[in-house]
Amino acid sequence: MTAFFYNPNFMTMEWHPDQVLDFVPEAIDRLHGHLLCSARNYRADQDWRQASTWVARRAGIPVAILLFRIQGHTLTLVSEFVRLDAALIQQFTDAAFQALPKVHLICLRRVEAPEFGPVAGSKGSNTSRSYPYQRLRRTEDIVVDLPPTIEEYEAKLGKNMRRNLRRYSKQLDTDFPIYRYTLYRQQEIGTEDLRQIIALNHARMADRNIQSRIDEEEAEWVIRLAQECSIVGVATIDGKVCGGAIGFRIGDAYFMDIIAHDPAYNGYRLSILCYYTTICEGIKRGGKRFHLLLGRYEYKYRLLCEDRDIVQIDLYRNRWQMLCYGQRVLRTAASVRLHDARTWLLDAERRHDPWSRRASLMLCWLRHLKRRQLEGRSSNQTS
Repeated sequence: MTAFFYNPNFMTMEWHPDQVLDFVPEAIDRLHGHLLCSARNYRADQDWRQASTWVARRAGIPVAILLFRIQGHTLTLVSEFVRLDAALIQQFTDAAFQALPKVHLICLRRVEAPEFGPVAGSKGSNTSRSYPYQRLRRTEDIVVDLPPTIEEYEAKLGKNMRRNLRRYSKQLDTDFPIYRYTLYRQQEIGTEDLRQIIALNHARMADRNIQSRIDEEEAEWVIRLAQECSIVGVATIDGKVCGGAIGFRIGDAYFMDIIAHDPAYNGYRLSILCYYTTICEGIKRGGKRFHLLLGRYEYKYRLLCEDRDIVQIDLYRNRWQMLCYGQRVLRTAASVRLHDARTWLLDAERRHDPWSRRASLMLCWLRHLKRRQLEGRSSNQTS
C-alpha cells in the first residue's frame, strides 16, 4: 500500500512499504551522486533487500529518495553517505512519525547533515519542530573539490607538497628508469591488472598485520564495476605491477576504492603519487569532486582534501520515548565523547598549539610502539 502526504510547498511524499521501485537506483545516483549510497555499491544488494522507499516529489519529479527498514519500533535509514539538509530531515521525520504510529525512534545512519544542530536539545538546532535527538559522528568522507584545470590544482598545493611530489617522482625515475604509471578507462583495464592491485592491497595489509577488507566476493564486484565506470591507474617497474589505484565515477564525482603498492617500495611514497596522478586524471575528465573516502591520513589533507563528517542522528518521537531507550542514549553519549577525543588526537598533527604538539609526539610514539610489537610478532611467527 502506498500512502500520500501533501506538503504546503506543493511537495508530495510517497511511502512504498517493503519495495524498492524500478526507477530508484538511477534516480538515487542522480540525486545523491555517491558510490556508497548507489545501487552499484558492493553491499547495496543486501542492504536494499526488503527495504522500503520514501519519495518526495515536486511537480511530479523526485527531489529526494530515502530507503529504510523497520524493525520493532525503530526505523533505520538504509541510504548511507547521503547529504541531507535540515529541512529534508524535518520533512522526513514529520511524515514518518505521522504515517507510522508504531515507530518511536528514527535512526539516520551514516549521513552527511552539516546544517543539523550538533547538540541534543540545543537552542541552535535548525529543526523547525523539536524532536529529542542525539547526533554522533560515525566516520568521515574525505573529499577534494576539483578545479577546472590541473594547473589550478597544482597552484593550490603547498610549496612543500609540490617539492615532495617532484622529489618522489625523480627518485623513482632515477632508480627505476622504466617505471610507468598508466591510466585506464572502463574496458581498457585488464582483469589481471585489477587482480594484482587487489593482491598488493592484501600484501600491504598483511605487512601491517591487518586483514584486508576485500574478500573474493568484493573482488569480483570491483572487477565487474571497473568495466562500467572506473578510473584505474597501474604502476609498473620492469613490466611488473608494483602499485595502483582503483576508483569509480558516479555522476561528476570520483571515488577511490582501493589504493595499494608493494611494501618493498615504501620509501618512494608510491601511494601518494598514485593518488596525485589519479586526481589529476579526474580533473582532465571533467570531474567536480574526488572522494578519498575513509581514513584521516595527513597526506590526504596535503592533497587539498577536507573532512565531511558522516554522522548518525537518532530522533525520538517524544521525550518519554527517549527515556525508554535510556541504555542506547547513554551508550551514544559515551561514544560521542570517545569519538571527539579520538578525533582531537588524530588531528593534533595539523595544529600548532603546545598541547597539540605534545599529543602529536605521543601519537607518533604509540605508532612506533605498535609497529615494533607487530614486527616482533611477525618475527616470532616466522621463527
